[in-house]
Amino acid sequence: MLRAPQPAPSDERSSGPGYHVGVALRSDWSSDPGRTGRAEGLGVAVAMATATDRAVGFGLVAFSLILFVYYTLWIIVLPFIGSDHSIHQYFLPREYAVIIPVVAGLLLLLFIGVFIMVVMWKSRKPARKSD
Repeated sequence: MLRAPQPAPSDERSSGPGYHVGVALRSDWSSDPGRTGRAEGLGVAVAMATATDRAVGFGLVAFSLILFVYYTLWIIVLPFIGSDHSIHQYFLPREYAVIIPVVAGLLLLLFIGVFIMVVMWKSRKPARKSD
């Protein structure tokens, strides 16, 4: 008869499966901090982020935040400010508020489709030759 797995005994510090993975990774990294490690039993390769990875991540987050604030001001706040105010010179015309996201979405769908097509094309098995 099949039985459901029993939960592991918990203590104050244990807060789920992520805790055990973190312990395994910390012990792996502390023994050799520069190498890629493997979490025990998970079969997933992990590596610590380098300074370049962190800088790129910070740049992407900063860019996203700036873009979000700009778009929010453009769409939500600007309509309540008079059209003769000088702040309007820093924003594009309102019709671009719809055109730009639609074009960006279409390009994203195009790139996803091309990526899937290339992956499927490369993983295609050659046809068997029948004599």
